[in-house]
Amino acid sequence: FRVVVVCLLVALVSCQGPPPPGNEGCCTPDQWQGYVTGTSYVNEEALSEYVYYDYTNQRLRSDVVFLDNESHNVLETVLILADSQVVYITDYLNNQCVYYNSTAPLIRACAPPGDGFYDYTLGVTLNARSYFYNVGSTKAEFSVSMPECIPISGIFLSQAQDQEFAYAYFDVTLGIDDPLVFTPPSGCTKISPPS
Repeated sequence: FRVVVVCLLVALVSCQGPPPPGNEGCCTPDQWQGYVTGTSYVNEEALSEYVYYDYTNQRLRSDVVFLDNESHNVLETVLILADSQVVYITDYLNNQCVYYNSTAPLIRACAPPGDGFYDYTLGVTLNARSYFYNVGSTKAEFSVSMPECIPISGIFLSQAQDQEFAYAYFDVTLGIDDPLVFTPPSGCTKISPPS
């Protein structure tokens, strides 16, 4: 799950290239929270997560959720406290919590300039922009509201690896409703950072 979580969280910053004129890209607000769903039809995988992004205080939390007809069960929580240089991972299926030290800063969530963009309106009044990217055999597109740059959706297509992944954001609100979501868990075991 952690690989997919990282992909969803840094999807907005993963493609770089020289921008065409007028294509400056944009960065999300410094604090927001929302619900993200992701699907890979090729791999027959689906993922949902609650995301709490706080660039101001260098904190990020992601709760990976398993959905069925009756409930939403959190499978794993990744809590990045870049301000304290600690990453916590809580695995609820195996009743395990680990942490490691990391000096990496929290990456700012931005849609970088790409190979182009197009503007459109969702519904009657929501102005949106989709940025598209071509990196080798991989194609990607990110959609955000304008001018706020709140994430809406995206898709990755890789012909070389026969991979695709689509994701969508729901109920994104500005700010963090409950700052206690960033409270570190207790009783975690220290591990070596992943390489």
